[in-house]
Amino acid sequence: VGALHEIAGRMEIGAPKTGAGERRVHLPPFLATLLAEHLEEHPYPYLFTGERGGWLRRSVFRKQVWLPALAGDPGHADPGRRAPVLGR
Repeated sequence: VGALHEIAGRMEIGAPKTGAGERRVHLPPFLATLLAEHLEEHPYPYLFTGERGGWLRRSVFRKQVWLPALAGDPGHADPGRRAPVLGR
C-alpha cells in the first residue's frame, strides 16, 4: 500500500522515501494464516492500528504496545498478556 509518513504532525501514506524503504516481509505459513484470520475479524482497513483504528506513531507503538509486551503484566485479565513476549 505504501509507507506511513509523519509530515508536519500529519500522518499520511505515500511512497517510501527511497528504494531502500521498500521491503518484502517473508512470513512463515502459520503466521500468514494467523494474520489473515485476524484481518477477517478486524474492523479497520489497516492491520496494526490503535484501539480506534488510527495509525500508530512509532513513539506511541513503542510506549503503549512494545514495551508493555516485553514486560508482561502478571495481573492482566487476558492470559496472553501476562507473560513477557520474549519469556514465552
